[in-house]
Amino acid sequence: MVKGKEKSNVSLRRDPSWKYSVQVDVGGEKTYVYLKCNFCGKVVKGGVTRMKEHLSCSHKNVAPCASVPDNVKDEIAACMKKSTTTKHLQQEQFDERIEQGAYYGSESGNGSTSTINNRDAHGPMDQYMVNPGEDRGQTQMMPAAGTREGRHQVCMDIGRFFFENAIPFNVATSPAYFNMLRFVGLYGRGLKAPSMYEL
Repeated sequence: MVKGKEKSNVSLRRDPSWKYSVQVDVGGEKTYVYLKCNFCGKVVKGGVTRMKEHLSCSHKNVAPCASVPDNVKDEIAACMKKSTTTKHLQQEQFDERIEQGAYYGSESGNGSTSTINNRDAHGPMDQYMVNPGEDRGQTQMMPAAGTREGRHQVCMDIGRFFFENAIPFNVATSPAYFNMLRFVGLYGRGLKAPSMYEL
């Protein structure tokens, strides 16, 4: 039975670039995975992503392989394109859920979204939160800025973020937390939140 780190290494090796490269030990403190190309012998620092860029001859972050066969180059390029398309689709779906106020959903294995109501999983915190069944984006207007009700709603959403992501509440004592909220407020309406890739 494969456990822990070994198991994650096995799952990572499903990437097609492992068929055309081998991991090499460069000695010293290892912070990167070093792979050696089977076609040209070049050692690439940065793991499978850099090796895919090398094999696909994308000229991105690493020198292209001069000896890679066309069929391998096409296979790796298609794999990279599929991965990029999937990331963009996930980001679009995420943005759409946020726009519609349906951020209570979670992604299931098949890529669809489900709400807390559909999962029938209520916790003690839910009695203090807005009903997830409500379409907040359409039927419920945000109270006017600067009002007590407006602040209450914003605080509820901030609390939901901390709660759903298991972030310790003492993070709210961080100066960076106050700075973040201050600049979001100064930016005003229409701020598009940074994606995990931007972060």
